[in-house]
Amino acid sequence: MAANGKIYVMDGEATVSALDGQTGAEVWKVNLRPDSKRDKEAFGGGIAIADGKLYVASGYRFIAQLNADTGAVGWKVATEQPIHAAPTVAGGRLFVVAVDNTLLSYNTADGTASWTYQALSESSRILGAFSLAVSGDTVVAAFGSGELVALRAANGNDL
Repeated sequence: MAANGKIYVMDGEATVSALDGQTGAEVWKVNLRPDSKRDKEAFGGGIAIADGKLYVASGYRFIAQLNADTGAVGWKVATEQPIHAAPTVAGGRLFVVAVDNTLLSYNTADGTASWTYQALSESSRILGAFSLAVSGDTVVAAFGSGELVALRAANGNDL
């Protein structure tokens, strides 16, 4: 992810770094990996940037908000399931899809949960993950089960 003269990256251990876009020098680095007996390894996740904040979703079962300039953690929230795709941020909300095909919506200001949508849960699924698309008050989500849905961003209701 590149923005404001910096390049933001997250590695497989949930360490997020900001690099100077011209020199490649490290500006800041923060390790977000939880101290968990359950999740010793994880894959996937991603980052998004909006309004000076960096949003992180991780296969280590969490989402977080960081200050894009300093790396300071604004909030960090545990999720029940791993997140394998980058989050989508729009309209003051952060959207992610968990590996059990649950679409989760959070308030970007404080990380509180807004609503969820449960798609068909599949025991065999595509290991890759898809980011969501948002246009106005419509969220479009694709799931590992093959479903494609359009929902209202404000409340998760079907269109």
